[in-house]
Amino acid sequence: MSFTEQDMKKQMEDFAALREEFSRLESQEKAMRKQLGLPEQEKTDPATLTPELRKMAEEAEAEARRAGEARAAQARTAAGGIPGGGRRNIVRL
Repeated sequence: MSFTEQDMKKQMEDFAALREEFSRLESQEKAMRKQLGLPEQEKTDPATLTPELRKMAEEAEAEARRAGEARAAQARTAAGGIPGGGRRNIVRL
């Protein structure tokens, strides 16, 4: 099974659809922020968080770090440590 031009066109169409969906959601978020009177890009200072929220944020960050490390380890073992060397005739973009 090889990667064809038709497969590439399908991926590009899927990417365009995702880009449009992201744009729609982004404009929806901006409208909701405006309606609530919030700034467009809210930056949260970790020092202003309550201890409970700070603990939840630290736990979420640690979980995301563990998941990322697990995916990286899995990719290294699956590809034999060679970037893009997973399976035969597979092109990774």
